[in-house]
Formats: sequence, C-alpha cells, structure tokens
Amino acid sequence: LGGIFGLLSMYQAFSGMDAFGAVLVQAQPIYTVLVCLIPRILCGFLAGLCFKLLLKVHCPVPVSAGISGFVCSILNTLFFCGSIALLFNHVPFAGGKVGALIVTAGLTNGIPEAIAAVLLGSAICTALYTYTMKRLKH
Repeated sequence: LGGIFGLLSMYQAFSGMDAFGAVLVQAQPIYTVLVCLIPRILCGFLAGLCFKLLLKVHCPVPVSAGISGFVCSILNTLFFCGSIALLFNHVPFAGGKVGALIVTAGLTNGIPEAIAAVLLGSAICTALYTYTMKRLKH
C-alpha cells in the first residue's frame, strides 16, 4: 500500500498536478523518486511489523491496529518530511527554503494525521482482520 501511495505521489509530481512536487522534480528528479517511494514503502512495512509484534504479545486487534496506524503516520511524516528537508533544503520555494517549509508543514499536519490514522486505522484494520480470519477458517 505504501508503494502504491508513493507511485501516486510520484505521478502527481512528474505530471505537474502537484505544484510542490513539480518544483522538486525540476530541482532533482532522481531525489524526487526516492522521496516519493522509499519513505512510503518503509513506513508501511514497519507499521506491518509493529502490528504483527503487538499481536504476538496478545495485544487486542483494535489496539494493535490503532498503535500501528499511529506508528505508520508518524514514520511517514518523519521519513517523508525528513528526506525532503535533507535532500531539497537548498531549493527555494514560496519565498523561503524547502527545508523550513516542509518541517512546518510536517508539524502542522502530522498530529491531526496521526489522530485520524489511529481512529480510522483501528476501525478499518479490525474489520479487515476479522473478515480475513473468518475467511481463512472456512
């Protein structure tokens, strides 16, 4: 899922649908590909490991899903914003440097995104997990 999200972000950046992404593509296309894909794939993979680990220690599915959603959201913000700040800090955008802008955006959007990930992730993952387990038993 993280890879699909990364591919969609990359498409938006390279097609010009995302103005900020288009600036990154013009500044450094290879870094843009890395920033779009690697953080998204990593955060999904690590959140999946977190979920499996929590289930192994007998944490209830809704709690495991909520914690994993939080972890995924925070890691996505840290990895994505961090990689942009690291690789594109020198690029001017909107009257400032990309690094400062992205850190501000990450802090502003990161907390509401994490809350939504806990609530929605817990509900959706619990439903999918329950459905999948029922299907596997039949």
